[in-house]
Amino acid sequence: MLRIINIGIPSALAPAGSNHRSRGATPPGPGQRELINDKHRGRIMKNMQINHAQKGFTLIELMIVVAIIGILAAIAIPAYQDYTARAQASEAVSLLGALKTPIVEYYLTEGTAPALADLGNVTQSGEYVASMASDLTDPAKPVYTATFAASGVSADLQSETVDLTYDTANNAFTCAPTNAAISELMPTGCK
Repeated sequence: MLRIINIGIPSALAPAGSNHRSRGATPPGPGQRELINDKHRGRIMKNMQINHAQKGFTLIELMIVVAIIGILAAIAIPAYQDYTARAQASEAVSLLGALKTPIVEYYLTEGTAPALADLGNVTQSGEYVASMASDLTDPAKPVYTATFAASGVSADLQSETVDLTYDTANNAFTCAPTNAAISELMPTGCK
């Protein structure tokens, strides 16, 4: 005996007054087996196979993702290293820039260029700058130097120096790295 089973019709689609069952169909009794026609069974099996086959990624998909990540890393890592070197270089310019006002005040008051010790309590080192020094060999153009640390700083900046020169005749400052190779890492005002 072939029995057709109603798999359900949403109530919005069912005809008015319908009880959602095929006419004349009765529920299976004890010991009876429900049969589903072969066409319907084929659709169910096909849907099950499709759903089962799409669980995860193929090897080629994973390899493509790894290749994309590799390309992005090859571009991003050098850009990040350049960015950190520029940030570290700006510390020297900032420390030297903080000396400008005390240097001018001292020169206008005393008439001579000051050594760092004459400036009182000024910051002479930082996280990336190991030390600062003054060179008063030419009193008309004293030079104040910031030296980067030998470690813990970008490889391009290790032990490099940045000079701040004060021109007493023109009351002007000039900032430049001692090594021109690092000038691309320096901020705009100190190249």
